[in-house]
Amino acid sequence: MRRQIAGGARVAAFSGGDAGVPLMDMRGARLDHETLMTVAMNILETPTEAGLVFGQGAAMRALGEAVANIARTDIAVLLVGESGTGKEVYAKLIHRLSGAQGAVPKKINCATDAGRLRAQVLECLQNGSAGVAAGSLFLDGIEELDLPSQRMLLALLPDGEPESGGGRPRVMSATSVELEKWTESGRFRRELYFRLNGARLRLPPLRERKEDIRALVE
Repeated sequence: MRRQIAGGARVAAFSGGDAGVPLMDMRGARLDHETLMTVAMNILETPTEAGLVFGQGAAMRALGEAVANIARTDIAVLLVGESGTGKEVYAKLIHRLSGAQGAVPKKINCATDAGRLRAQVLECLQNGSAGVAAGSLFLDGIEELDLPSQRMLLALLPDGEPESGGGRPRVMSATSVELEKWTESGRFRRELYFRLNGARLRLPPLRERKEDIRALVE
C-alpha cells in the first residue's frame, strides 16, 4: 500500500555509525523541523552527513517531515537520488529515529552475486523470525539486480507491512534511477517495485538547494 506524506512526497536507506549513540523511538512523537534537525545532529556523525540533511528550503523541510512520519511506521522505504545526495544517511536517520535494533541498518550491496545476495537477505529475515529483535535491511543500488535476482528477492521479501512489534526488519532500498520507468520497459519487475515502494523519498541534489549553499559553506 502506498501513502502520501508531506508536500506530496510518496510514501510507499545506511551503513556506518557509532554503536554508542543511543537509539530513539519517535513513533509516538510529532516533530517540527527544528526539533528533527536537533535530533538528527545527535545521530549523524560528521559535518558532511549533516550537510546532506540540514536545510531551510521548502523541499528539505518537506523531506524532514516525511522522514519523521515514516519513522513512526514499519513501512518499506525507497530512497531515490543521484550519487552524493545522502541516500545512506537518510536510511540511517530513519533507522535511528524508529528505534530499530542495532546502531546501523544491515547493508547489502545489490551488485553482489546472486548467491551471496540471497544468503545475506535470508540471514537478516531469519534472525527476525527466530525472535531476534527486528532491525533494518538496507538494499543499496537496487537497480543493479538482474531479472533473475529480482525474482529471487521478490520471493524472499514478505508481502505487506510488518505487524507492530513483530520480528521482521524494515526494508529500505536505494536507487539512482527512476525505477517506475524501468518497470514500464520491463527492466525491473513491477511486483518488486511495489513491494519496495511503500514510501518513496526523492532526495534533491545540492543544485536544487541553492538557498542552503551559503549555510553549508559557513
